[in-house]
Amino acid sequence: MGSTTSSARPTVSFGVPVYNGEAGIDAALESLRAQTFEDLEIIVSDNASTDGTEEICRSHARLDPRVRYVRNERNVGVARNFNGLFRLASGRYFKWAPHDDVVAPEFLARCVEALEADPAVAIAVPTPRLIDEAGNPDDFERRHRDSLAARGLRHIPFDAPRHLGDGRPSERFSDIVLRKVWFYELFGLMRSDLLERTGLLRLFFGSCQVLLAELVLLGTVEKVPGELIFMRYPTFKILDAKRDMALKMDPEWSGRIFFPEVQIITEWLRVVRRSHLGPAEKARCVAAVGRKVAQPDNLGKLLLPGPNNYLGLNLSRRRPARLKRR
Repeated sequence: MGSTTSSARPTVSFGVPVYNGEAGIDAALESLRAQTFEDLEIIVSDNASTDGTEEICRSHARLDPRVRYVRNERNVGVARNFNGLFRLASGRYFKWAPHDDVVAPEFLARCVEALEADPAVAIAVPTPRLIDEAGNPDDFERRHRDSLAARGLRHIPFDAPRHLGDGRPSERFSDIVLRKVWFYELFGLMRSDLLERTGLLRLFFGSCQVLLAELVLLGTVEKVPGELIFMRYPTFKILDAKRDMALKMDPEWSGRIFFPEVQIITEWLRVVRRSHLGPAEKARCVAAVGRKVAQPDNLGKLLLPGPNNYLGLNLSRRRPARLKRR
């Protein structure tokens, strides 16, 4: 990891990935700069924005020496931009801070306290409060249901995590693997040395599930009480949402092969194989992946053509033209 703007290593690094985020980046940076725990650095990685994002970020950097602004010459995709931020960070703890989310002033102090109280904790995170585009309280289940309905998909209720604090890695791993939606723990405060032991984000849509599963094999997740983080519901294009997201993750993706769920399952198994778990714990993790695949809705996505088919088979409309490299 790189050096910070001062000679001393900060306790915390915030990594702020942004692309055309002028509508939310100002409030996000204000909330990070207003933390009561002040031993931090804020690194903004602008993924070649074409709106007013650059000037907003540079204005914060002029006002606060803890803010560092870097800009990619071209859009390198979500995964490379996120990973690049971590490689620039120097703090003992790290958090990816999306450009349109805000955190309460006590967020950092409470999360640092949780990490320093228990070395077994890999991630400290409060349960987020969902907000809409205007910053007003919103309902996750309603937004998720409406988003799925717009794409012709069945609503799957959010499964609240139950075993992420369990002492057995297989229980934590299973909690991530068997969940359907909203892997918000990836935006908690993490131990940098543990994150460095992972493969970070892979260059395919859904790889956040792989990274989070990899992290919980290394430590527990501590639920920090209180409303301390406010997240906006992600917006997706209605048609071919997964292909759109594949290009956002990696603009160089050609579109010739599109098996996102198969990639996720393959990486879960690879993570388990490479872990330092004993044979029994590895077997439990593999069994969890098997249970995931065997769930009725997942078997349907494997066998039946449709907008969410595992193998990208959708006979309800013409096969999309091959996507060109950008």
